[in-house]
Amino acid sequence: MRRRDFIVGNSALLTACNSDDIAAPRRVVKPVEPKPRPKPTPAEEDPPKAKEDHAGHGDHANHAGHVAADEDLLAAARICIEKGQLCQAHCHVLLGQGDTSMVECTKAVTDMIAVTQALSALAAAASPSLRAQAGVAREVCSRCQEACEVHAAKHPTCRNCAAACGDALASYTRLLG
Repeated sequence: MRRRDFIVGNSALLTACNSDDIAAPRRVVKPVEPKPRPKPTPAEEDPPKAKEDHAGHGDHANHAGHVAADEDLLAAARICIEKGQLCQAHCHVLLGQGDTSMVECTKAVTDMIAVTQALSALAAAASPSLRAQAGVAREVCSRCQEACEVHAAKHPTCRNCAAACGDALASYTRLLG
């Protein structure tokens, strides 16, 4: 066999094997429409009280030693974090524009966010370390509030952060007694 016959012969074979005429027909799969679910009966919509309270366990306060979280403290911390994140973003924009007067505010709000997030996690778990963290958070929030009040007249985000820190401070002080 000559080389030319081999190359031409294999090319013809490959062309024939790739031809749509020889290949198996492709199956077209149509998507299946989901079946509509029946509407729940009134009994299914409103579960009985026993299911609602976890088979008679009630509201879970002091359930297996669990103490309910302080919802007011959690709300104050959450709002403080949210307002702090807005303030921090605003500070970063101003710092990027060369306004170095926001340096202390940025440092204080960054600390406040970190400490308050930790406090929030401890409060949600009703941790025995919550009081110690509240003491740290009170000091850090106080510093953040002071730093934000310097800019409160000019920047609404700083004013809102200072107010949220004030509310959180009241909750921390209430917890610490």
